[in-house]
Amino acid sequence: TKTMPLESVCEAVIDCKNRTPPYTESGHPVVRTPNVRNGKLVRNDLKYTDVSSYEIWTARSVPRPMDVLFTREAPLGEVCLVPENFKCCLGQRMMLFRADKSLIDPRYLLFSLMSPFVQDQLLKSKGGTTVGHARVADVRDLLIPIFPKEKQLRIASVISSIETFLEGIARKREKLEIQKSALASDLLSGRKRVSI
Repeated sequence: TKTMPLESVCEAVIDCKNRTPPYTESGHPVVRTPNVRNGKLVRNDLKYTDVSSYEIWTARSVPRPMDVLFTREAPLGEVCLVPENFKCCLGQRMMLFRADKSLIDPRYLLFSLMSPFVQDQLLKSKGGTTVGHARVADVRDLLIPIFPKEKQLRIASVISSIETFLEGIARKREKLEIQKSALASDLLSGRKRVSI
C-alpha cells in the first residue's frame, strides 16, 4: 500500500472563514464542530444563516454532496459526508475536502480519515491530545493509504454494511429498552400482574 498526502488526493482542501456567520431562525444550515460525530452529520442543534451570509461563507467553495467535512478543533478529527440536497456552509474550525474521484472514492476517504492510521498522525501533531487545534498545513499533509480504486470501493462497501448492521442493532436495543422500561413501570404500579 502506498500513501499520499491528503492534498494530493483531493481536488480541493478548503478551510473555513475564520468567523461565525450571523445566525438566523431559518435559511441555510451552518455545519459546526458539534454537528460532526462518528462519521455522521448530527442535525440536532443545527444553526442557520441567511442567503447573503451563505454566499459570503461559501465564496471559497460551495459544499457538494459527498464532500468530506472535517473538524479542525473541539474535537479534532471528526468527519462526515455532505448529504444530498443539503446546501450548507462551514462554521468556524471546519474544513472541507473534495476527493479527486480519479484517485480516491469519497466514502473510502471518509473511512481513511477515521482510521487509527490517520487519527494517530493527528494526535502526534498535537502531542497526543485531541484538545487544541490542527494547523491547516498539518491537515493537508496527512498521509492517506491508497489502494487501487476497485479495492477502495470494496473496503468502503464492507465498512458501510457493518455500520448499517450495527445501527440496526442499536435501534433494536433502544426499542427493547423502552419496552422493558414500560413493562417495569406497569409491573411496579400494579397495572400488570405477575403470576408466580
